[in-house]
Amino acid sequence: QDFAGCTDAVACNFNSVATIDDGSCLYETCGCMDEEACNYDAGAEFDDGSCCVCIEAGISMDVYGLDYLIGTWQISSAAGAFSIGPEPLSGDWFNSTENGLAPTQYDDSWSFYPDGEFVYSNSGSTIVPWFGTSEEFVTFEPTSFEVSDNGPFFGGPTFSISSMLSNELGLICGWFGTMDSGSEYEVVSLTETSLTVLGEQSNQNCSAEDGFWTLTFEKVGDLGLCNQGCFDEMACNYDPDVIVIDNEACVYPGCEDPSASNYDSTAGCPAECLYVEFICADVGDEGWNLLESGTYPEWQEAVLGIAWSGEWVLNIGAEMEEPSTGVVYPLHHFEWTDLSGIPEWAEEVTFELGSVGPNEQRCISASGIPALPGMHEIQVTGELFISLFGQPFSVGFQSYSAWLEVLENPNPIPGCMYPTAVNFAGYATVDNGSCLFAGCTDENAGNFNPLATIDDGSCGEACDPENESMCTTDVNNDGFVNVSDLLLLLSEFGETCQ
Repeated sequence: QDFAGCTDAVACNFNSVATIDDGSCLYETCGCMDEEACNYDAGAEFDDGSCCVCIEAGISMDVYGLDYLIGTWQISSAAGAFSIGPEPLSGDWFNSTENGLAPTQYDDSWSFYPDGEFVYSNSGSTIVPWFGTSEEFVTFEPTSFEVSDNGPFFGGPTFSISSMLSNELGLICGWFGTMDSGSEYEVVSLTETSLTVLGEQSNQNCSAEDGFWTLTFEKVGDLGLCNQGCFDEMACNYDPDVIVIDNEACVYPGCEDPSASNYDSTAGCPAECLYVEFICADVGDEGWNLLESGTYPEWQEAVLGIAWSGEWVLNIGAEMEEPSTGVVYPLHHFEWTDLSGIPEWAEEVTFELGSVGPNEQRCISASGIPALPGMHEIQVTGELFISLFGQPFSVGFQSYSAWLEVLENPNPIPGCMYPTAVNFAGYATVDNGSCLFAGCTDENAGNFNPLATIDDGSCGEACDPENESMCTTDVNNDGFVNVSDLLLLLSEFGETCQ
């Protein structure tokens, strides 16, 4: 008898029984038509049997080393797969031989689902240990399981099964392999196809007894699971075998060193790190290209009364993001017009105003002795231009700030403490004898100042001893202004002149 259908083996609705092609073959409209499946295809016209449950849609077990647990398991027929003894892994009381269990035990199966559901199935009968290991016809409703670490035996990964409701036996412990082994199991070994667990012997009331079960299982089904993950070849976690593409899960290479200029806290795997010290000597280095526009370093410190020198680097990036829309524009240039906030005590301040292009830097340097504690905002201001079709378009004035904090000095600060001295240091707390006084230092000058240590160029003509009026400060009229005149002046200091 002939059967009509799709006879093209390449078609997704190929019918191996069909002998007459009826033109129904489908090639691009096949897919999963189960709306509950994670790979549901709303445009599919033919269900090609690809529906699956995505592992990452449920509970995460890879952190516990149980990523292979999901699936359906049956007791292994290998020797020693079913054993119990007075110590974990001992098997002294019972140790199964190869194919040595009852057939009804080998057809039992236990399924772990990604959403945490646990299902026990049998062919109708189950061996009940507290009924003399007799076969009883019982059914169990699905229950659930939880995974954790720090197992009770060796601290390994663990799963526990919730209590299972049986219409015939009532509420009993959750169990896996045999009823008197539950309800917590520590994993001894787990591969894609094999699972060995340890469970403590329990009685009908779920109380622990003296034995320890060692149970080994074989995986007999994957429950229609399918990989869901990243399908971007540039990503660290690219998986060419994914069935359901989820590129939001992709992570990309990046620098993992927080001290690097291109540190990426979201990096999924290592990439080259670049280091910029934010100093003028590094201007032009490649590492600047990874930084946003701004003044670097953002923070510097100085100490009151201690000589300080520092540098900042103005960096203009390659692009900027428009804050309200998130649209990214390439930068054309930054027209640097002003620098403010440099403290008054700073000396030898150097910088160069003007145009700064994308991925270019300019240096700012300053030095001095901080005179007051406090915070200084160093602000670079100018007009920023984006590039529209290669032409500059102003987006207004932009300021980039850096901070210089002058800290209090807990130690004595040496310096000149005389306010009339040319090198008076208002921040000094200990006079170190360094004071310098300006005045005429020429003893022959009419305005000679014996206290002056720095000649300020104010010296006048020499005194003429024949003319008393020429040197008003020559008190004793000896033709010279010297210490003797000063002593005479001091001896009359404070008296009333007639």
